[in-house]
This record gives sequence, C-alpha cells and structure tokens, in this order.
Amino acid sequence: MPTAARPLLAVLVAATALAGCSGSEESSSPDFQGEQKLVANVVEDLQDAGREQDADQVCQLLSEQLITTIRATAGGKATCAEAIDDAIQDADSFDLSVKSVTVTGTTAKAVVESEDRDKNVRDTIQFVKDGQRWKISALAG
Repeated sequence: MPTAARPLLAVLVAATALAGCSGSEESSSPDFQGEQKLVANVVEDLQDAGREQDADQVCQLLSEQLITTIRATAGGKATCAEAIDDAIQDADSFDLSVKSVTVTGTTAKAVVESEDRDKNVRDTIQFVKDGQRWKISALAG
C-alpha cells in the first residue's frame, strides 16, 4: 500500500474494500442542528480518534456490520482495532469537513470533504442509528 498522504477516510475506504496533508481543524458540527448535528459529531469523533491514533475509539464509531466487513478484508486481523490500527498508521491527514447531512429515519448520509495530495475530495459516509447513537455503516467515494 503506498504511503502517500491520505486522509483517514480514504484509508478506511481501502480497509473495507469499498472502493493532502493538512486541512482545517475547525469544527463543522455547529453548522447543523438536531440529528444532523449528532451525525456531524460522529465525523468529528472519527477525526479526533484518528489524530490520537486510537483504533479502539474508531471501532466504537462503526456499526457491527462494518466491523465484520473490515475484519473479513483485513488479512486475518483478529479484531477491528488491529485492522484499523494499521490504517491509522498509514494515514497522514485526519481532517474532514462535513458539507451536508441528510437524515432519513434511522439512517443518515454525510458528505465530507478532505484533502488528498493537495486536492479536495468529497466522500459520503453512511450512518445507522444504534440505540441513541449514530454509527458509521459504510464509506463510499
């Protein structure tokens, strides 16, 4: 896997087989309210966990289905944290800016922007409501 600068989101996309160096650390969740804000907060939590290189925290943000997919495609890693830890080590940037959030019942989508090799890249993160918490259920370009 090349070690070029990649945001955490791109690394997680590769880790799940679903498909820049520095950006703003400014929070984008104040731009949203209600459930949309809760979804945007999960993106910020993902950013923070990546910066802190906390694979366990990243895994807590993921749905069970996504964890199963990650483990199945991670070359025999026993736990989600082991698989994600490798991805975190390869990432050079963890900055994501939430551009929009759409909530439909117990599912949601967030369009996020990151920087990859000096280009702005937009990706969609899908979420599922798990009890009172939103969890990342899929990542797509």
